[in-house]
Amino acid sequence: LPEYDVFEEITLAGDEFLMVYGVNHVATGKATYMSVNVYASEDAKMSIGQVFDNDLAGSASPYLAGDPSEDLFYAYKISGNCGGEPNCLPLSVDDCDRLVINADTVLGLIFRMYLEPATSVGAAKQEVLYDRVIKFSNPFYD
Repeated sequence: LPEYDVFEEITLAGDEFLMVYGVNHVATGKATYMSVNVYASEDAKMSIGQVFDNDLAGSASPYLAGDPSEDLFYAYKISGNCGGEPNCLPLSVDDCDRLVINADTVLGLIFRMYLEPATSVGAAKQEVLYDRVIKFSNPFYD
C-alpha cells in the first residue's frame, strides 16, 4: 500500500499464491487481537479477504509438527482459489460490480495486532517479531 511507503506491487496470476507466516501474537500474550488483511490496493482500496487470530491458531502445525512451540506460530495461504483447502484465505469481492480480482489486481497486505493484555496499549516494537510474506509462482506458468 503506497500510503504506507510500500511501492512493490504484489499480484497473483493463475496458480500463484502467497504464504503469510509468523508469530500468533494472541497466543504469545502480546496482543488481544490480530488479523491479516488483504486489499485491492490501487483504485478501490477495498478489503478482499481477512483472517483473524482464532482462525490462525494451529495453522502452523503441519509445518512444525511435534515442535513444542508450534501453537505460537501461524502459516496461512492466500489464493484466488483455495478449492476447500484448510488454512487458506480465498480472495473475493462481494456485491461489487466495479472490481474484478484478476492477475492485474495489485494487492496490499496489512497485519494488525492490538492491545497487549499486560499494558492495554500496543506492544513495544522491539518485542514483536514481524509477520512475513512469500509469493510462490510456478516457473512454467505462461
